[in-house]
Amino acid sequence: MADAGFDPLELIPHITAPFPSYVSLQSALYYNDMISQIPEVIYCVSLARTRVYETPVATISVHHITGSFFFGYEEKGERRVRMALPEKALLDILYLSQARSRLFAALPEIEFPTQFSIKRARYMTRKIADPRRKTMVSSRFEQLLDNLNYS
Repeated sequence: MADAGFDPLELIPHITAPFPSYVSLQSALYYNDMISQIPEVIYCVSLARTRVYETPVATISVHHITGSFFFGYEEKGERRVRMALPEKALLDILYLSQARSRLFAALPEIEFPTQFSIKRARYMTRKIADPRRKTMVSSRFEQLLDNLNYS
């Protein structure tokens, strides 16, 4: 994914400026070893509007989330790329699953890495301000846990 020391993930904060953003959704699931398929598009969430950017080095798909749910990332690597925690990457997909595009309606096959915290994911879900969306995300998360035989 990197070429001559340049990582396309470094484009994200420049594309969404002045709004903050972080790598999430399928891209962060891949980088957090939760899915094996390498996404063709770099997915991120931001306070910026939803939009797809075609650049010579990568296609970047930006997805809007509300300010109250903009958290749950850490800076990774020497270039300090903002990357969603494993729990937040999954919750961001569930959060956006009802979007008109239906892009995130179906989950890829997921594996929980050892560092995945169900307790932390449930805590993050409680921070969703919209009661309907909070219920939907929580319900889909619990259903996923049941399907994967987690408690």
